[in-house]
Amino acid sequence: MDWSKAKNILIMAFIVTNIFLAYALFSIDQDNQALKVDDEFISEVKGILKSENIKIDSNIPNEIPSLPTVSLEYENYEVTDMADKLLGDYSEEYIVGIKKYISDTKMLEFFNNNKKIIYRDIELRDSLNKTKISKDQALELSKSFLTSIGFDLSDAKISFYSEDDLVHKFEYSKAIDGVPIEETNMKIEVSSEGVIVFERYWMKNAKKEDRVLSASSAPKALLRLLTRERYYGKTIVDIQICYYFDTDRYIENVGFKESTGGVAVPTWRFVFSDGEKAFLEEN
Repeated sequence: MDWSKAKNILIMAFIVTNIFLAYALFSIDQDNQALKVDDEFISEVKGILKSENIKIDSNIPNEIPSLPTVSLEYENYEVTDMADKLLGDYSEEYIVGIKKYISDTKMLEFFNNNKKIIYRDIELRDSLNKTKISKDQALELSKSFLTSIGFDLSDAKISFYSEDDLVHKFEYSKAIDGVPIEETNMKIEVSSEGVIVFERYWMKNAKKEDRVLSASSAPKALLRLLTRERYYGKTIVDIQICYYFDTDRYIENVGFKESTGGVAVPTWRFVFSDGEKAFLEEN
């Protein structure tokens, strides 16, 4: 890593943040008493990001939200039940030390003590017989697949969609009161022939707690992108508040695989045009 360059980026971000926070004005909306960010500050932030080729093709919220924290409990999958639903008749094999459940060209894997599942249909992935279908048709195929294996979509919200080479990709996030919870998700890839890939890492329970936290403003959070070169040259297509449970903080913990859940806090979520997400939390 070029530590000198990284240091300069951090210094620049620190200076920029403090300069604009020094004059950024906040106002109270008389109708809803919501704390809001000055429009001039938002405009300046967009200009700074543009100078680093970070484009924003989305509205930047000017309100500073306060939301309760949310306690989460992981969903845990029973191996034989899921294998029966997704594969039918199957065999068990170890490939590169990982246990896989296989039926013809279909494969199922379990991770994190059966809290995450990944299903693939290799034949459909490589098929040359795909035909063009609409987003709505693909969405119906995905919903039909999910409900057929017993997953309820009433608490699921589509957080990303793309279409490439006749394959439609949907990502669902669990939501509470319409606010998505990250990182809990279902990812599903669908073609005219059916479901190619399905991943699920979900929370079965989400409960609002008494503790209330205020996120930083979206423009202030955006400035933190300046310290992350991986986002330079990208385009932000969606900005919204979410609940965020950072599994990376616990993944190296020896007890992570046995953990039952955690606490998610309000955080800004930035979705890029390639589907990558950035979560810029301060709490």
